[in-house]
Amino acid sequence: MKKEYLNEENYNKTKSKISLAALLVLIIGVGLGLTLITIGISNQKKTNEKYSEETQKQKITSLENNLETEKENIESQIKYLENKGIVYKSSASYKDGEAYELKIMTNSLDPSFNYCAFDEYNDNDLTEKYCDIKEELNDVKNANLDFDKRFNSFSSIPFFMFGAFVIISSLMISAFIYTIAKRREILAFAAQQTMPIAKEGMEKMAPTIGKVGKTIVKDMAPAYGEIAKEISKGIKDGLKENKDTKKREK
Repeated sequence: MKKEYLNEENYNKTKSKISLAALLVLIIGVGLGLTLITIGISNQKKTNEKYSEETQKQKITSLENNLETEKENIESQIKYLENKGIVYKSSASYKDGEAYELKIMTNSLDPSFNYCAFDEYNDNDLTEKYCDIKEELNDVKNANLDFDKRFNSFSSIPFFMFGAFVIISSLMISAFIYTIAKRREILAFAAQQTMPIAKEGMEKMAPTIGKVGKTIVKDMAPAYGEIAKEISKGIKDGLKENKDTKKREK
């Protein structure tokens, strides 16, 4: 059985499918775009919180407390070695055992010089934790919050850009698809908008066109009459000449 494509039922079904496709594109695009923007907002919020003055103050307080705890532990070990009769020697090396340990721990607590900047102290099991906390505390105190915040904010920008791009693209694509589904209605609307103007123009032009036609007919009538006379005369002359020719032949 031959399938009939050009009927109202098939048209309405196809239109519904196209409209549904446009709606799905819009929903998926807007949903995906909003998800990307939400991720960007969440990342930006975390960055703002991380580099806020309040967060920095809390972090500094926590590090200072940890540093003080670690300092007390080192001082306790220093006292233990001194009670054993170990004497501090600035020239002690790792071969000197406990004397070297006393030197390392004593120097690490020296406020006049940053011994933790050297691997000998930073990598030593006795002072490693203390030096790590001390360096981190210095970094936090000397950090440029505005610069760090702006630098880390760049990671959120792609989410905003791609999210906005996806939303705008889905709006344009879905609008184009929906326009295809509503093409008949759009054409009908355009016709309804222009027909009254065309009709009014024709009505106004009709008398002028009729007048021009009448003038043309009036002006051309004599010429048409002369042409008809000449044609009639030519036919008569032709018939007469033909008759005379026949008589001569007889």
